[in-house]
Amino acid sequence: MGVPTHELQVRARSSRRPRFTTRWGALGFFIISPACNIQAAMPLSWNEIRNRATNFAREWSGAHRENAEAQTFWNDFFEIFGIRRRTVASFEEPVRNLGGSYDRIDLFWKGRLIAEHKSLGRDLAKAHTQALGYIQGLQNEGRGEEAPRFILVSDFARFALHDLEAEEGQRETHAIAITPEPM
Repeated sequence: MGVPTHELQVRARSSRRPRFTTRWGALGFFIISPACNIQAAMPLSWNEIRNRATNFAREWSGAHRENAEAQTFWNDFFEIFGIRRRTVASFEEPVRNLGGSYDRIDLFWKGRLIAEHKSLGRDLAKAHTQALGYIQGLQNEGRGEEAPRFILVSDFARFALHDLEAEEGQRETHAIAITPEPM
C-alpha cells in the first residue's frame, strides 16, 4: 500500500521572475505553527515566505555534497520562515547507537525534529531509517522526552517530511521537490 504524498515545488527559472507553486501540507505548518513555541522577530506573510523559498531554491539548485554544504543549507532553510536555526536546533547532536558507539544527528530540534541530510541523489528512505535509529538511541539513553514528532530528510533537491505522531493508518510522507524549472 502506498503512502500518501504531498508535494511542494519551488522552481527557480533563469528568467527574472521565478515561479513558486505549492501545496504546503505539513511542511509550513511544522515550522511556523503555534505549537512549535518559537517567536520570530516579526511574523512573515505567506508572500514573504514564498519569496524566500524561491530565492532558496535558486541559490541551492546546484548543491550536491553533504559534507561541504549541509549546515549552511539548513541555516538558510530555517531563514525561509524567519527563524534563526541556532535558536531552536543544533547540529551534530551525539546519540549512542545499539552497538554502544556514538553517532551524530545532522540537525536536532529537541522534541520537534530530526533532520538527516544526504548528498544529491542518495536514498532518502535510508536516511529516514537512520533517523529512526537516532530516535531509538535517544530512548535507550533515557532521553525519550527529546524524541521528535517529525523526521525531515533531504538531498538538497528533495525533502521528505515524516510525521511520527499521526495515527496509525493516517501517517503521511510529505515529499517536497526543489528543482530548477526548465527554460
